[in-house]
Formats: sequence, C-alpha cells, structure tokens
Amino acid sequence: MLLKGAPLVLLYYKNHALRPMGDIDVAVPSSRIFEAVACLRNLGWTPRFEITRKLLWRLHSIDFKSQSGLELDLHWRLFFENHRPDWDEESWARSERADFQGLQVRAPCPTDLLLHMIIHGLRWNPERAIRWIPDAIIILRSDKCLEWDRFVSMVEERQLVLRIKEGLNYLKQPLDAEIPSRVLERLDGLEVTAMERMERKFALRSHEELSRRLFGPLQIFFADYWRLKYQSLLLPYLLGYPDYLAFRLGLTGKSALALFLLRSLLKRVARLVLPGIRKSIGISF
Repeated sequence: MLLKGAPLVLLYYKNHALRPMGDIDVAVPSSRIFEAVACLRNLGWTPRFEITRKLLWRLHSIDFKSQSGLELDLHWRLFFENHRPDWDEESWARSERADFQGLQVRAPCPTDLLLHMIIHGLRWNPERAIRWIPDAIIILRSDKCLEWDRFVSMVEERQLVLRIKEGLNYLKQPLDAEIPSRVLERLDGLEVTAMERMERKFALRSHEELSRRLFGPLQIFFADYWRLKYQSLLLPYLLGYPDYLAFRLGLTGKSALALFLLRSLLKRVARLVLPGIRKSIGISF
C-alpha cells in the first residue's frame, strides 16, 4: 500500500509536479515485514538499521536507501499512533486499487488518508512541512466519499481527539474547508485523555526547544512510550521504559543509559552554576 504523497499524486493531484516528495512511503502487512526487507535488500536497498521482532512495536517504519541515493520508507504500521494490529487490518480491508507505473498497488481510502495526513502533519517535524494543509484540502474537495461517522469513531478509539480537533478547526476556520458542523460538534463532546495532553505538551512541540531543557528528550520519548504502551499493566509498563529510552537514545544497556542521564544532569548543573561563579569572582572564562 502506498502512503502519504504517492497516493495523493496518483488519485487526487493527478500531476506529479503539484506535490513534492522527498521519498516514497510503502506499507506491507506486519506479518510480511521480513519478506519485504529481504526483497528490498536483494534489490540493493539498505535499511538504516537491522529490523528485529523487538523493534517492531517500538517503531512503525524504517527508511531504506538505494545505491543511487533514493529513499524509501517501509511501514509495517500505517502510522506511529496505529499501534494495534486490528486498526491496520481495517484500513487494509477498505483500501483502494491504484496503478503505479503499471504496477497494481493499494492506497488508503479517503477517510483513512485524511486521518493520516492530519495526524502526520501535526506531529513535530524538523522540516516544518505544511504540505498536510493542501493535502487535506484536496481530499476534502475531491468527489470521493468520506465516511465521517467512521472518521470520528477512529479518532475516539485511537485517542486522537485533541490533534484532530486542532487540525479540522484550522482547516474549517481560516480555509473554509467543507467539514460538516456535526463532525466538529461530535469531536467537541469526546473526552481528551491525559495521554493526549502529555503528547500535545511534549511529542508534538518543537524538539529543538525541548532538547534545551533538562531531560527534555526524556519527556518526548516518555510521551511516545505512553501511547505505545497505554493499556499495559503498571509494573510491566514502568519496567519496560528504560529499555525503550535506551533504544531511542541510541544507547546499549542500562549502564550506558545511567551514564547518559548523569552526564545530562551534570551539564545542566554546570550551565546553571558556572555563570554565577564567573559573576561573583569577576572573571570570564
């Protein structure tokens, strides 16, 4: 299944010049991820790192690079927040046929594609891409049928209320997008969970800004971990976080993690204390 820009170009923009793409996103069923990896390797594509079964729940995709420098993002979950297998199964069942240079592929149905565009667009990205706005608008203005009741049900089940409300309200107010009022009213009546608020405060904000804070990256990763393990029992949840944190920081083992945390704390203390010492003794260094 093609994701993000590729299905938009094929089925909505219908003109390659209207939608820039830095890579191509391709999804396969999670049960066939290792077949897909082997296939790409045989074709000369190299993954950023090795994919293991332990890695599958931590990430939703991994990027590959060809020998000529082309990039491909291989998904085993359609997007990060879709952490339950049955959610993807529903999207696969409702996907549409598409022709990609003579190859028959799948594309998300309009409802799933709109949800994906908003969720991905409002997640922090170092490139500060605003492509999600015209992408969402062109889906809304297409002649394709949007299942709004199912859309709201997906938002509620996946606990994406806060982000979708922000996205739809932005599209509705300044841009006058055709979004039924009843949809916004239903979203206003849904509960926003503590996990969503945590995610909004950390995972969706500028990582550059948060990284300057003490343990800022830890807060970002904790918000992501909370979503992935939201329904876990408390003890396994807490015990699993150090391993997840070490993975996100690119560290090996808990001793390396402890050393990293200690160094981060000492650097923070030094930044707070040294200016005062310099001022008190009247020298600069």
